[in-house]
Amino acid sequence: MILLQTPFVDVHLEVENKLFKLIWKKATANMSLDQFQNVMTRYAKELDQRGTCVLHEMSQMEFIITPELQDWIDKNINKKAISVGIFKAAIVVSTEIFTSISVQQSLSKENAKNANIAYFDNVTKAKEWILSQ
Repeated sequence: MILLQTPFVDVHLEVENKLFKLIWKKATANMSLDQFQNVMTRYAKELDQRGTCVLHEMSQMEFIITPELQDWIDKNINKKAISVGIFKAAIVVSTEIFTSISVQQSLSKENAKNANIAYFDNVTKAKEWILSQ
């Protein structure tokens, strides 16, 4: 089920797997800070007990998440995800080193420490891991 479609990301819910799936697009290279926050705020509004895990497919993402934005994500997105029962996240990272590091840093903040997070280089491995256990 498609929950949100933007030029930057598509958000799906696989009801049978209780899985929120975000597929980030190359257009993120031209995304502004405000656009990123808007997209993430809209995504956070979709979070509820229908899902217990999240898969971020970020291999095409070219947006850099600054330290200030990492803090914003922790306070506004990670906190909400944990509060509705999201306990597991699989991240398929970009091959672009700076994007990859900025994503990993944003998920190492205080609120994200309450979730089980793993990083992968492909979607198949990520989905296998997130659906295990």
